[in-house]
Parts: sequence; structure tokens; C-alpha cells
Amino acid sequence: MKTRNQILLYTLYGLFIAVVFLYVLFPAAAAKTYIEQSINGASTNPRISLGRVKPSLPPGLKMLGAEVLYSGQALVRCSVLTMAPKYLSFIRGRPSFSLKGRLHGGTLKGSLSFEKIAPPGDLKLEVRLDDVATQKMMLVKLMTGQKISAKLNADIVYENGPAKNAANMNLALKDVDVALKAPVMGLKRLIYETVQADVTSIPGGLRIADVKAAGDQMESRLRGSVTFREPTEKSLLQMKGTVKFHLKTISKLDQRSAAGARAAMQSGDGSLPLTITGTLAEPRFKLN
Repeated sequence: MKTRNQILLYTLYGLFIAVVFLYVLFPAAAAKTYIEQSINGASTNPRISLGRVKPSLPPGLKMLGAEVLYSGQALVRCSVLTMAPKYLSFIRGRPSFSLKGRLHGGTLKGSLSFEKIAPPGDLKLEVRLDDVATQKMMLVKLMTGQKISAKLNADIVYENGPAKNAANMNLALKDVDVALKAPVMGLKRLIYETVQADVTSIPGGLRIADVKAAGDQMESRLRGSVTFREPTEKSLLQMKGTVKFHLKTISKLDQRSAAGARAAMQSGDGSLPLTITGTLAEPRFKLN
């Protein structure tokens, strides 16, 4: 019995020492470089920076301060991101990892998979975001130049490789409050209960297939595109659709917009054709 206890104690001690050495001697710099090169490949914008990397239990990597960078600006920042290997995928030669993290008051879950072990190779990133606060995201501030408060839920699929570089995003926002830099149709704020959008990346910009927005002020439905420019807030907007103002909002519109809204309510269901042009920072709204 005594011998067995000694063996057990020595085994536990050995495991303890192994764990200590793993944390003390863990090649954090090498792991960080390998993962960043695998994800970024030859891409210069956007790029991933993993921040501080250390081992985690269950076996995996924990990244503190991981960021998505564009032209040196941190667009999105994860305070904590954990990456755990899916071991069977390595046997097949197509390594895959599960992802879990926290960012801007919300959560992230998803997976990252590579076509082959040695970088660079094709990769696929699938992410689910829940309850992310947009007002804390530099991405929103840089792209729009507007102060936008909302909770974001999103399903994002990003694929990158020598033959493809594309992202598809299904976005759902709630409790949306846009504080405009300049009044739009007489309104200083745009407030929606919900906004849903399907967005796809295209060379040089984004294709917005469908935007549905609803709230106490109005309901709108739009589609169009964004053409990227530098700086990002100068990117060009080209959107078309319809808007339907609620009765209590019409009195707050400027004279021309109010007249059009009243005429639309008298002649039909109240919907007006809407065109949005200009830039992300300075959009121009036109009721046809």
C-alpha cells in the first residue's frame, strides 16, 4: 500500500512539474507567429494581431487582447479569446479549432479551420456574435463617423486563400440609436427597435442585399452597395429602397419630407421611394 501511495504521489508531482514547465517554458512567441501567419497569409488589410498568448486548460491557447487591424487601427478587440484544437481534424491533415471569447460586452463562439497544416493555406472562419455593444467598436466609428448605439448579433463566415477572399454576414441589431452629426430630413436621431441586414464582401466594397429596419419613427427596406475609399468614412454609399414614416414622426420632419410623407399616406400605404448616396460619414437622403 505504501509503495502504491508513493507511486501515486510521484505521478501527481510529475504532472504538476510538467504543467509548471508548460506554462513557464511555453513558446508563446512562436505560437503567436505561426497562428498569425496562418490566418493573415499575404493579406495586409485587414490583419489579425493575437496580443498576449498563453496555454489554457483544457488544452488550448488563450489570447488576451486579440485584435482585427486595418491600416494599423484596431477595428475589433477581444479582451479574451480561447482557441482549442479539434484533434481528429489534425489526423485528417485539415486542422480545426473551436473559438470562444468576449468582446465589447458580448460573446463570440465559432470555429477556425485550415485546408492544410503548413501555412499559408485556405482558411475558413465561422463566428457567432451575441450582444456586442457597437458603441465600443472602433470599426463602427471609423466606418460611419456617426455615434451608433446598439446591441449586435451576427453570423459571419469568412474564407481566405490564394483563390478566394470573401465574407458573408447576417447582422441583427436591436435598440438602435444613431446620433447624427447633421439632421437628416429634419431628424437629429434615427431610432429603430430592430435592424436586419445581409452583407457580402465584393472586390473593393460590400454588397448589401437586404436591410429591414423597424421602429417607432419609421420602417424602411433598402439594398445597395458600399465602395471602399480611404479613409473608411469616405466610402461611397449607393442604396435604394422605401421608407414609411409613422404618423407621430411626420410632424418632426422638415417641410418637404413631411409633405411627401402626408401625400404618400393619402394615396397609398404611406411608403416613399428612398435613395441614399454620399459617404458613410455624410450620407445624403432623397425622397423621390
